[in-house]
Amino acid sequence: MPVETILETPGSDIVLIREFDAPPELLWRVWMEADLLARWFGPEGFTNHDCVVEPKVGGRWQAIMRGPKGTEFDQDYPIKSTIVALDPPHRLVAAGGSEEYPDDWMEQYNSFMAADERETSVDIVMEVTLEPLPGGRTRQTMRQTFKSPEARDAALKMGAEQGWSGSFTKLDGLLETQPR
Repeated sequence: MPVETILETPGSDIVLIREFDAPPELLWRVWMEADLLARWFGPEGFTNHDCVVEPKVGGRWQAIMRGPKGTEFDQDYPIKSTIVALDPPHRLVAAGGSEEYPDDWMEQYNSFMAADERETSVDIVMEVTLEPLPGGRTRQTMRQTFKSPEARDAALKMGAEQGWSGSFTKLDGLLETQPR
């Protein structure tokens, strides 16, 4: 069956919906266990180090992505968030920013913004919901909420949809190797 990620862009959100051939409990583990998160998170060709997940409200949800060696992306991209809500194994909400992103990335991001909208950090609230489906499958809805529709549009121009789709493709591969 072909895998499709559905993109929706209501308000200032990016919403990506995808079904996985795994139960919600397994999807929850790959979002909430640092060693598993490190294996799938980030666009194709990116790796992760210093992944930390503290599965409690107020805990850290962190991955430091590293771009492919020898490319323009060969640097660290820290994703550092704080967990603001949990409902295992169905819902994770984390809030964070990109204060530590490389300057050249922020310059390119801001090039898509009006002068009065430019940011020093891209603040995002991420909500992941996992809905059980028949046959041990799960519908995952990942919603990122930005400060404004312009900030959301800049993230899309920077490749947010492609990055998440690459992550979800790696996630499919990881799920195939995990015990049920």
